[in-house]
Amino acid sequence: MKRVGPGRWGKRKEAIFFETLIATANAGLAAKAAGVSTNAVLARRQRHPLFAAKWEAAVANARASIDLHLVEEAKKTFDPETLGAADAAPRVTIDQAIKISQLGGSKKQAPAADPFEDEGYSYENEIADIRERIVQKLQAMRRRERPQLIARGWSYDESWDREIPPGWVKGPDWRPKEDSDRHY
Repeated sequence: MKRVGPGRWGKRKEAIFFETLIATANAGLAAKAAGVSTNAVLARRQRHPLFAAKWEAAVANARASIDLHLVEEAKKTFDPETLGAADAAPRVTIDQAIKISQLGGSKKQAPAADPFEDEGYSYENEIADIRERIVQKLQAMRRRERPQLIARGWSYDESWDREIPPGWVKGPDWRPKEDSDRHY
């Protein structure tokens, strides 16, 4: 367990980060508003799938707003009623509109479940994956240390996959491990 200090990440900082990211579409400004570094949010994005999904949703929101603005400006450009209006907004040509609308078009993905609805989100799959990796590492360590133990007089019971200390013997009730003995 870690004690949460004022500089650590929390729900409040995450909410501020995403509110600012959605409003500005600028990760650096959003990180600054949340009081963390840009590197910290980039690292968090790599490590936390839910955070990455929320980030992608914010990016999709920004793209949608750009598309809407593009349509609005293109409509103004091609609308005969606004052709003579002196407008300070930049004009968009047809090819500029096409190129802008194609930005990110090749990255179309199926929409994921709403990442902002994390109340029902379960970390059980992530925990199971982490648990499995830990078990695999511990087993690898045992296999690596086994030759040293055997050199010091230990024996190895293949049936139960256990190292047996020197001086220990199989008792009268010993039997090989069976499938019913497995603890999954």
